[in-house]
Amino acid sequence: MADFFDDDKIVFKKNIIGAIILVVIIIAGGFIGYYNYKVRSSRVSIDKTTLCPSEEEISRYTSILVDVTNNINHIQKESLNKYFENLKLNLLEYEKITIFAVNNESVNNIKPKLTLCNPGNQIKSQFTENEGIVLKRWEEKFNKPLSKTFDEIVTGGESNVSPIFEMIQGASINGFPENTKDTPKRLYIISDMLHHTEGFSLYKQNPGISDLKASPYYQHIKTNMDNVEVIILLIYRSGFEKLQNKTLIRSFWEPYFREQGARLVEAIAVEG
Repeated sequence: MADFFDDDKIVFKKNIIGAIILVVIIIAGGFIGYYNYKVRSSRVSIDKTTLCPSEEEISRYTSILVDVTNNINHIQKESLNKYFENLKLNLLEYEKITIFAVNNESVNNIKPKLTLCNPGNQIKSQFTENEGIVLKRWEEKFNKPLSKTFDEIVTGGESNVSPIFEMIQGASINGFPENTKDTPKRLYIISDMLHHTEGFSLYKQNPGISDLKASPYYQHIKTNMDNVEVIILLIYRSGFEKLQNKTLIRSFWEPYFREQGARLVEAIAVEG
């Protein structure tokens, strides 16, 4: 009798242990399954070409406008390349980059040279992403095309006119979609900032924003740039040093952008 009951207890204990192990496995499996489901469902669907998600998922819009109506020398180009290499490393994930290169011929039909979104170079989950794949995607599909395009267009050219207002207008319209006012926006302008057309010219000392606003020309070039932060990368031109001074930036361009709803946050003189 004693041996029979002892064997029964052993079997009973084994069954309890087995049941506990089974429950633990089921719970663990359920947790892993739920975790994978949450990870998959939280993934953002992106375009294979641009690497961009839907507009609602864009973290920030950054447009880079390169004025190619005047030459950019080798030292200036090297300085700009260095600046933007650093900029790339500080982009937000899913930040949309749009590059424009505009001269007097293309100003009436401004189209992006390149549009890409930063896919990020950090793994979000060790269970679903491989670090090598993430880094390769960032390097091959984002970093290299961006660097190649920027290097190709930062050369400049020669032109008798420099329609900078129209360039800014086109880059704003094509770089910042409507109904995205709550999404941060930045506009980088690489230019000598000396607008020169028949309608208005900055080829004179101490230009005033009031002169521009009083002209019929202003109605054609004013632009909605609400909440856009503007960064000017000023390209100095030989022989125009007296025009490219602090007065040009502070007394003309700063109030100009304010009138458009934007804010000039920085003006940097490019070395060279």
